[in-house]
Amino acid sequence: MKNISTLLLCFFAAINSHAQDKKKEDKLPETFIVKHVPFHENKKIKATVVPLKKTEFSISPESWTSLIVKSVANHGQFIKKGQPVIVVKTEALLESIKQKKIDLKLAKITQAEKLNAFALLKIESQLKQESIDLKLKYAREYFKKFLEIYKKLNTESSEFMLKTINNFIAYEKEELKQLKKMYEEDDITEESEEIILRRQTDYLERLNFILKSNKISHDELLKNGLPRFEKDLKREIEQLAIEQKKLQLEIPATRKSKELKIQKTKLLMKKQESDLKKLENDLPLMSFNAPHDGIIYYGNFRSHLWSKSEYERTLIPGGRPRVNAILITIISPDAIKLIAEIDEKIIGFITEKRTFYAEFSMLKSKINPIKLIKLHVAPYQKGKYLAEFSAPVNKKLLPGLNAIIRFNIFSSDAAIVIPKKQIFQNEKNENYVWKLVNKKFIQQVVTVRLLTSDSAVISRGISVGDKLPKSPKLYMTSEK
Repeated sequence: MKNISTLLLCFFAAINSHAQDKKKEDKLPETFIVKHVPFHENKKIKATVVPLKKTEFSISPESWTSLIVKSVANHGQFIKKGQPVIVVKTEALLESIKQKKIDLKLAKITQAEKLNAFALLKIESQLKQESIDLKLKYAREYFKKFLEIYKKLNTESSEFMLKTINNFIAYEKEELKQLKKMYEEDDITEESEEIILRRQTDYLERLNFILKSNKISHDELLKNGLPRFEKDLKREIEQLAIEQKKLQLEIPATRKSKELKIQKTKLLMKKQESDLKKLENDLPLMSFNAPHDGIIYYGNFRSHLWSKSEYERTLIPGGRPRVNAILITIISPDAIKLIAEIDEKIIGFITEKRTFYAEFSMLKSKINPIKLIKLHVAPYQKGKYLAEFSAPVNKKLLPGLNAIIRFNIFSSDAAIVIPKKQIFQNEKNENYVWKLVNKKFIQQVVTVRLLTSDSAVISRGISVGDKLPKSPKLYMTSEK
């Protein structure tokens, strides 16, 4: 009885399990079967017609920057070799050159005057130095003689003069005494004798006055005259020494100053000569002619676009174009190419082996085979690269025209293609899909050959006949 109960329990459990499996199978999401389908993926990129041969013109003067247009060829004009492209007014430049020449002549005259003055300065300074040296030498020699000879000699001369006067006085007194004695012995004094006595007396008085005066002069000489004269001689020597020292300092400094001024004028002349040379070199740049036949374009071709608009206001009579900027480009219309922007996402498909076709709005034919000339490896913008392509020979194709370049990146009549939404990535950054195996969905790693905006071409991981959920995201949500 116990065994029968156990068997019944197992039977009902098996039935219940089968029912649950059946219920679970009934809950599986809707699937689709992987098949081979034809798949072709084409890409298109925008391009611009650019010249292969071009000559860019800019005015790059060394000095003159006041550019005023006198005449200029028109934008889009066909020009022949030798015809004037642009002419800039030169009246102000010629006047500036004339003024620079005058300034340079004046500078040369000034320099010659300074050189002559410097030569004279050498002679004058030498004479001044020699003169002050001699004066100082003579002053010192005289002072030495004064101390050794003249001071004592002046004192002795003054003393001797006093002695001589005293002797004269003594002689005259004695003579007066003898005259009086002689005349007193004669009882009768004649008138002539009185005159002689009076004259002798007057002479003696004069001698006494002279003696008195010489004593004062002698005292003054000893007290003030000689000491002051000695001080004056010392002062004169000191002043001459100062003047000598002053000249010794001033003459080299003056010479150095003159030499520096001459050097400065020389440098100024060199600069004036250089400035004049630059202006003379700039004169031929104020006009230029076409070196070859071609079409005039204003501005330059930058980032495969013409910069004409920024020059429309300056490349007119009276306009003021910028220096050192490409003002005009002459292009040869017979030699052109295509420049295209390539997004980094498709740069791997741009190879020389791939076939490219160009479309132009003015050409009837939409199939114009072209070839890749060069792919620039350095980006010109973030995520953007430039590629150069050949262009079909057609006179209607002019630089600046737009074009569309088409090319195929994948083509197959039997490819495994699934919706892009079927592709997921695991923690290892591997691509995978949810694949139905034994009534269960498993993660199947796949190799994606091509991923477009809505489809994925699979080269490995799934095969024809495999089943994938139509709504994998819904299934993943329910699994969680």
